[in-house]
Amino acid sequence: MAPPPISLIEDLRMKDIEKLTQLLVLSPLTDPHPVWLQEQADFIRTLPPKLKRPKTLFPRLTMAIPFRTQGAHLCPAHKSLNPYLIRRIFLQVSAECTTRLTRLAENRFLPTNIAIHVKTLQMANSLWMSPDLYRVTFQCQPEDKRFDRIASDCEACILATVGGNIQILKELRTSMLGREMKRKKRARLLPLVEAWIEWADAAGAIRADSNILAREVRSCRRQMQEARRQKRRNLAKGIVEEPVRDDNDMAAPLLSHDAAHEDHGYDHDPEDSVIDFYADRISSVWQPHNQAQDRSSIHPAFRNSIVL
Repeated sequence: MAPPPISLIEDLRMKDIEKLTQLLVLSPLTDPHPVWLQEQADFIRTLPPKLKRPKTLFPRLTMAIPFRTQGAHLCPAHKSLNPYLIRRIFLQVSAECTTRLTRLAENRFLPTNIAIHVKTLQMANSLWMSPDLYRVTFQCQPEDKRFDRIASDCEACILATVGGNIQILKELRTSMLGREMKRKKRARLLPLVEAWIEWADAAGAIRADSNILAREVRSCRRQMQEARRQKRRNLAKGIVEEPVRDDNDMAAPLLSHDAAHEDHGYDHDPEDSVIDFYADRISSVWQPHNQAQDRSSIHPAFRNSIVL
């Protein structure tokens, strides 16, 4: 009897991760094309059953019933993949590019290299958003760099684009390592990102650059955390200070940083938090014109949960 299908990332073994990351790779600046899609379909047929969509009803029900997460939106070439596993990987990537950047993204006084890191990760959202919606959601100018949206909205095609882009992989790895805390579990997505990087020619150099920036991100987060704690201590003592606005002084603006968002909890299912992020951003900046067109601007993974 074939083993049951895997629907949770943490249940993947190293061999499973190697197979998935070998499959889901698309060369940079390349759209999914018929030859590549056929190669994908051929490769999927060689995958073990636990990574593929169950053919019988009972295993499909056992995957779907215990979980709120819906199956992934997949193109015909990727339709045979396990839809729940692909959706969970896609949600983890989405969270790394949205909610888990919140504190850094809201700080206007970040060092230049960390600000570029945040902007690069946010740019990955353009893979699954319309150009106009992406620009208004992330306050980009029309001439700012972005990716072309994957026309099919297939989540496996999106993940393959991520898996083939060294810059995105480096920033994802940096973000997860830069958020690590002692005695805490590693981010669920990290083993997949590490495996994607391993397929690259310059894996060692990518990790070396990522390690350096991750240390700077951790240091920045610690400063921000200490500033929040100090502010709470001051408020408890009745001390209210107006911070000095100095673009060259990291400490001053951090004292006034809003701590309403928590982005350290990366070991949970991020679907609700990602939907809330998009809903909040879209409702505050998106001016409806044509409802059908506006709905198509949003990826199917989030479309039905966001009211325009």
